[in-house]
Amino acid sequence: MPAWLWSAASLASIVIRVAFGIAVFAVALKPKEGFAGRLLAALAVAMAAVLLISWQATAMPATPIEAAGAGGYLLQFLAFSALLVGSVAVVRFLSDAGIWACLFCCSCGYALQNLASGASELIWVLALGTGPETETGRRMLFGPYTLLNFIISAILYLAVWYFFVRKSDAEGLAGVSNPAMILMMAVVILMVIGFDLVIKSLSAGGISVGYVVALRAVHGFICIFTVLMEYELLINRRLEAERDTARHVLAERQRQYLTSRQTMDAINMRMHDIRHKVFRTLSDAGTELGEETAQELLREVSVYDAVVHTGNEALDTVLSEKRLVCQDKGITLSCIADGAALGFMAGEDIYVLMGAALDEAIAASAAVTDAHRRSISVVCRRAMGTVSVHIELWGKTDFADNAIPLVAKRYGGTLSCATGEDKSRIDLLFEEPEEDAK
Repeated sequence: MPAWLWSAASLASIVIRVAFGIAVFAVALKPKEGFAGRLLAALAVAMAAVLLISWQATAMPATPIEAAGAGGYLLQFLAFSALLVGSVAVVRFLSDAGIWACLFCCSCGYALQNLASGASELIWVLALGTGPETETGRRMLFGPYTLLNFIISAILYLAVWYFFVRKSDAEGLAGVSNPAMILMMAVVILMVIGFDLVIKSLSAGGISVGYVVALRAVHGFICIFTVLMEYELLINRRLEAERDTARHVLAERQRQYLTSRQTMDAINMRMHDIRHKVFRTLSDAGTELGEETAQELLREVSVYDAVVHTGNEALDTVLSEKRLVCQDKGITLSCIADGAALGFMAGEDIYVLMGAALDEAIAASAAVTDAHRRSISVVCRRAMGTVSVHIELWGKTDFADNAIPLVAKRYGGTLSCATGEDKSRIDLLFEEPEEDAK
């Protein structure tokens, strides 16, 4: 086999393992339109680059020992670093993800490939030792060392994908926008790639097996640390974004509470005056209404009757507001609530918590086809040093609004949801503060 062709096959083997390592993470990204054509174009460019580099270099040494001195080491370091940078461009070309997500996938994938390569190297050294005499098996194109590399890579790639990557979503990875990815890229280039080449050089030069084991353990730790740190950056950024969103939602609902409270007060006063004025006018005029007209008039002025009085202004506001919504949708909302039991909570939080839970319940109840089953029951009470809130309805809902657990957690509460064949319920339990329990 011509030297340049052997070199091309050897280099292609490395590129393939790097590509699959990156693909373990990049598979979660959203592909661009015309992905198949783009992938074929990227493969064609990669193949041409491999052939060109191999032709120019005449032969690609399997280990740095054949690359004379520091010049050979630097050449390989630059070549593998260029491969990493080129991988970022390819992932950007194939996916709709931003540059930060591409840096994340490529640096993680490259570290993963180096971890697999280091593990293969360690097994090889433990089995055959170090020195130039052990290099024959490495230089066989489809020999045991190449086969070992692919087997270890496949096992490690599948394990990482199963336990970590498959739990990630495209939205989460595409949302990566942390400039710290540049620092992690530098770590991969300097520590992962550079250190790996140093170890291979020392191993090929005949360094003690014990030293190789120690160095490979450090290199493996660096690879694992790099991947975990990048995931930590990803998770922290997502948590920060979720917290910002939650704060925005809570602030908006708290503002809505103040508006609703003012609106309900105004409506109550107005409807109270209208109700008495209408009936006083009819009574003074001696007008007799037909039954149908009287019922319609009562319905129009019954808004005042929707007002709930529990002993807690915030709870009164949200229950009254939701009762009006229920009336409009033909839903019966029944309440047995000791509003004073929730006195340890801020009014805005009561409005957000109960409003979110009742919105979910109303949406589910409105979807029930049997009009007689469109009902929601709310029970709030205190007992044995605890305060409980129970909401039950006909219909199916999982009470998925994020505001519910956020507010519950703020006051050290616990929540449980259950959905049966026809009914759904949510239970919130809080420990009553000592000053309220007295």
